[in-house]
Amino acid sequence: MPYTPQQLKGHRAERRARDELIKLGFTVIKAGGSKGIFDLVAWNDADVMLIQVKCNRLPAKAERERMLGCPRPPNAKLFAAIQYDYARKITWKEITCEQKTQPSG
Repeated sequence: MPYTPQQLKGHRAERRARDELIKLGFTVIKAGGSKGIFDLVAWNDADVMLIQVKCNRLPAKAERERMLGCPRPPNAKLFAAIQYDYARKITWKEITCEQKTQPSG
């Protein structure tokens, strides 16, 4: 079955995020099917990153709450990797308990 344009855009964003992390020395795996909370898991000697990849937006409030409620190692950090249209690089936003909902528009 062919991919939709939205799925292709998401795959490109995931590959770009993965490639940036690999260049920084992280080992990266993609969650199978990306049906869970996180799309990518990355780690190096000191850090573990659990990553939700999005195009043009932060994860919605409900998604962020699921990310924050997920069991994880103490050294794991939660990130949104955002691929904005026409941007050459991924924008990285750490997801924290203190994060407020950003106004739309």
